Amino acid sequence: MERIASRGAVLFGCDLDRAALSDRVDAAPVCAATLDRLPFRSESFALVTSNMVFEHLDAPGMAVSELARVSRRGGRILVHTVNGRHYTAWAARLTPLWFHRFVVKRLEGRAPEDVYPTRYRANTEARLRSLFESHGCRHVGGGLIRGIPPHVPVPLLFWVAIVLGMAERWLARLPGIGVILKPNLLMEFERR
Repeated sequence: MERIASRGAVLFGCDLDRAALSDRVDAAPVCAATLDRLPFRSESFALVTSNMVFEHLDAPGMAVSELARVSRRGGRILVHTVNGRHYTAWAARLTPLWFHRFVVKRLEGRAPEDVYPTRYRANTEARLRSLFESHGCRHVGGGLIRGIPPHVPVPLLFWVAIVLGMAERWLARLPGIGVILKPNLLMEFERR
Protein backbone atom coordinates (compact mmCIF):
# COMPACT_ATOMS: atom_id res chain seq x y z
CA MET A 1 0.00 0.00 0.00
CA GLU A 2 2.91 2.34 0.67
CA ARG A 3 4.04 1.97 -2.96
CA ILE A 4 0.55 2.84 -4.17
CA ALA A 5 0.38 5.90 -1.91
CA SER A 6 3.84 7.02 -3.03
CA ARG A 7 2.46 7.27 -6.58
CA GLY A 8 -0.13 9.82 -5.51
CA ALA A 9 -3.07 7.55 -4.81
CA VAL A 10 -5.39 8.44 -1.96
CA LEU A 11 -5.86 5.53 0.42
CA PHE A 12 -8.99 5.08 2.50
CA GLY A 13 -9.56 2.37 5.11
CA CYS A 14 -12.62 0.71 6.59
CA ASP A 15 -12.94 -1.63 9.54
CA LEU A 16 -15.81 -2.78 11.70
CA ASP A 17 -13.57 -2.59 14.78
CA ARG A 18 -13.47 1.03 15.96
CA ALA A 19 -10.60 0.29 18.37
CA ALA A 20 -8.48 -1.00 15.48
CA LEU A 21 -9.18 2.21 13.58
CA SER A 22 -8.07 4.37 16.50
CA ASP A 23 -4.82 2.39 16.93
CA ARG A 24 -3.59 3.22 13.41
CA VAL A 25 -0.33 5.11 12.95
CA ASP A 26 -0.74 6.25 9.34
CA ALA A 27 -2.64 9.35 8.31
CA ALA A 28 -5.00 7.76 5.79
CA PRO A 29 -8.68 8.58 6.35
CA VAL A 30 -10.72 5.73 7.82
CA CYS A 31 -14.31 4.91 8.75
CA ALA A 32 -16.12 2.25 10.71
CA ALA A 33 -18.25 0.20 8.33
CA THR A 34 -19.27 -3.31 7.43
CA LEU A 35 -18.56 -4.75 4.00
CA ASP A 36 -22.24 -5.28 3.34
CA ARG A 37 -23.03 -1.54 3.75
CA LEU A 38 -20.13 0.59 2.56
CA PRO A 39 -20.65 4.36 2.98
CA PHE A 40 -19.33 5.32 -0.47
CA ARG A 41 -20.89 6.34 -3.76
CA SER A 42 -20.95 3.79 -6.55
CA GLU A 43 -17.80 3.57 -8.66
CA SER A 44 -15.69 5.50 -6.12
CA PHE A 45 -12.47 3.45 -6.26
CA ALA A 46 -10.02 2.14 -8.88
CA LEU A 47 -8.66 -0.45 -6.42
CA VAL A 48 -10.42 -2.14 -3.51
CA THR A 49 -8.68 -4.63 -1.24
CA SER A 50 -9.88 -7.00 1.44
CA ASN A 51 -7.22 -8.47 3.69
CA MET A 52 -8.12 -11.41 5.93
CA VAL A 53 -11.82 -10.52 6.16
CA PHE A 54 -13.73 -13.02 3.99
CA GLU A 55 -13.27 -15.88 6.47
CA HIS A 56 -15.35 -13.88 8.98
CA LEU A 57 -18.30 -12.93 6.77
CA ASP A 58 -21.82 -14.16 7.52
CA ALA A 59 -23.15 -13.01 4.13
CA PRO A 60 -20.27 -12.94 1.62
CA GLY A 61 -22.62 -12.33 -1.33
CA MET A 62 -23.70 -9.00 0.14
CA ALA A 63 -20.06 -8.02 0.74
CA VAL A 64 -19.09 -8.90 -2.84
CA SER A 65 -22.05 -6.89 -4.13
CA GLU A 66 -20.82 -3.83 -2.19
CA LEU A 67 -17.19 -4.26 -3.25
CA ALA A 68 -18.29 -4.44 -6.88
CA ARG A 69 -20.60 -1.44 -6.44
CA VAL A 70 -17.90 0.88 -5.07
CA SER A 71 -15.34 -0.24 -7.70
CA ARG A 72 -15.07 1.69 -10.95
CA ARG A 73 -15.64 -0.11 -14.23
CA GLY A 74 -12.30 -1.64 -15.09
CA GLY A 75 -11.25 -1.29 -11.43
CA ARG A 76 -9.61 -4.10 -9.53
CA ILE A 77 -10.66 -5.94 -6.39
CA LEU A 78 -7.98 -7.85 -4.52
CA VAL A 79 -9.03 -10.47 -1.96
CA HIS A 80 -6.55 -12.05 0.48
CA THR A 81 -8.15 -14.63 2.74
CA VAL A 82 -7.73 -18.01 4.40
CA ASN A 83 -8.02 -21.12 2.23
CA GLY A 84 -11.10 -22.83 3.66
CA ARG A 85 -9.69 -26.23 2.70
CA HIS A 86 -6.38 -25.79 4.57
CA TYR A 87 -5.94 -27.94 7.68
CA THR A 88 -5.82 -24.88 9.97
CA ALA A 89 -9.23 -23.78 8.67
CA TRP A 90 -10.61 -27.25 9.41
CA ALA A 91 -9.10 -27.10 12.90
CA ALA A 92 -10.71 -23.67 13.41
CA ARG A 93 -14.11 -25.04 12.35
CA LEU A 94 -13.84 -27.85 14.90
CA THR A 95 -12.77 -25.75 17.89
CA PRO A 96 -14.58 -23.04 19.87
CA LEU A 97 -13.77 -19.33 19.69
CA TRP A 98 -12.28 -19.31 23.20
CA PHE A 99 -9.69 -21.83 21.99
CA HIS A 100 -8.83 -19.65 18.95
CA ARG A 101 -8.33 -16.69 21.28
CA PHE A 102 -6.13 -18.74 23.62
CA VAL A 103 -3.92 -20.03 20.77
CA VAL A 104 -3.62 -16.69 18.96
CA LYS A 105 -2.67 -14.91 22.18
CA ARG A 106 0.15 -17.40 22.76
CA LEU A 107 1.36 -17.59 19.16
CA GLU A 108 0.95 -13.97 18.04
CA GLY A 109 0.52 -12.02 21.27
CA ARG A 110 -2.81 -10.57 20.07
CA ALA A 111 -5.47 -9.61 22.57
CA PRO A 112 -8.48 -11.96 22.73
CA GLU A 113 -10.84 -9.21 21.55
CA ASP A 114 -8.79 -9.00 18.33
CA VAL A 115 -9.73 -12.57 17.37
CA TYR A 116 -13.07 -12.81 15.56
CA PRO A 117 -15.38 -15.74 14.80
CA THR A 118 -14.70 -17.52 11.51
CA ARG A 119 -17.36 -18.68 9.06
CA TYR A 120 -15.49 -19.81 5.89
CA ARG A 121 -18.52 -19.25 3.63
CA ALA A 122 -16.51 -17.95 0.66
CA ASN A 123 -13.05 -19.39 1.14
CA THR A 124 -12.36 -21.48 -1.93
CA GLU A 125 -11.27 -20.39 -5.39
CA ALA A 126 -14.49 -21.70 -6.91
CA ARG A 127 -16.75 -19.94 -4.40
CA LEU A 128 -14.97 -16.59 -4.75
CA ARG A 129 -15.07 -16.81 -8.56
CA SER A 130 -18.76 -17.65 -8.48
CA LEU A 131 -19.61 -14.78 -6.13
CA PHE A 132 -17.62 -12.15 -8.00
CA GLU A 133 -18.76 -13.32 -11.45
CA SER A 134 -22.40 -13.14 -10.30
CA HIS A 135 -21.77 -9.48 -9.39
CA GLY A 136 -20.31 -8.34 -12.71
CA CYS A 137 -16.62 -9.07 -12.12
CA ARG A 138 -14.18 -11.35 -13.89
CA HIS A 139 -11.33 -13.30 -12.37
CA VAL A 140 -8.01 -11.81 -13.49
CA GLY A 141 -5.53 -13.95 -11.60
CA GLY A 142 -4.32 -15.48 -8.40
CA GLY A 143 -5.41 -18.46 -6.39
CA LEU A 144 -3.90 -20.57 -3.66
CA ILE A 145 -0.66 -19.27 -2.16
CA ARG A 146 1.84 -20.57 0.33
CA GLY A 147 2.24 -18.94 3.69
CA ILE A 148 4.35 -19.10 6.80
CA PRO A 149 3.32 -21.88 9.17
CA PRO A 150 1.32 -20.22 11.97
CA HIS A 151 3.43 -21.77 14.74
CA VAL A 152 6.81 -20.28 13.67
CA PRO A 153 6.79 -17.45 16.29
CA VAL A 154 6.95 -19.99 19.15
CA PRO A 155 10.68 -20.57 19.87
CA LEU A 156 10.25 -24.18 20.98
CA LEU A 157 8.32 -25.01 17.83
CA PHE A 158 10.53 -23.07 15.42
CA TRP A 159 12.51 -26.03 14.05
CA VAL A 160 9.45 -28.26 14.00
CA ALA A 161 7.66 -25.55 11.99
CA ILE A 162 10.55 -25.26 9.54
CA VAL A 163 10.58 -29.02 8.91
CA LEU A 164 6.78 -29.12 8.60
CA GLY A 165 6.87 -26.10 6.29
CA MET A 166 9.42 -27.80 4.01
CA ALA A 167 7.33 -30.99 3.98
CA GLU A 168 4.19 -28.95 3.20
CA ARG A 169 5.90 -27.26 0.24
CA TRP A 170 7.06 -30.59 -1.16
CA LEU A 171 3.69 -32.30 -0.64
CA ALA A 172 1.79 -29.28 -2.05
CA ARG A 173 3.24 -30.11 -5.47
CA LEU A 174 1.36 -33.41 -5.57
CA PRO A 175 -1.96 -33.34 -7.47
CA GLY A 176 -4.91 -32.75 -5.16
CA ILE A 177 -2.79 -32.29 -2.02
CA GLY A 178 -1.92 -28.61 -2.58
CA VAL A 179 -5.52 -27.58 -1.92
CA ILE A 180 -5.21 -28.54 1.75
CA LEU A 181 -1.59 -27.44 2.22
CA LYS A 182 -1.63 -23.87 0.88
CA PRO A 183 -3.07 -21.76 3.70
CA ASN A 184 -4.18 -18.65 1.82
CA LEU A 185 -6.01 -17.38 -1.23
CA LEU A 186 -4.96 -14.23 -3.07
CA MET A 187 -7.30 -13.47 -5.94
CA GLU A 188 -7.76 -10.48 -8.23
CA PHE A 189 -11.01 -9.54 -9.94
CA GLU A 190 -11.87 -6.80 -12.42
CA ARG A 191 -15.22 -5.03 -12.41
CA ARG A 192 -16.79 -5.10 -15.86
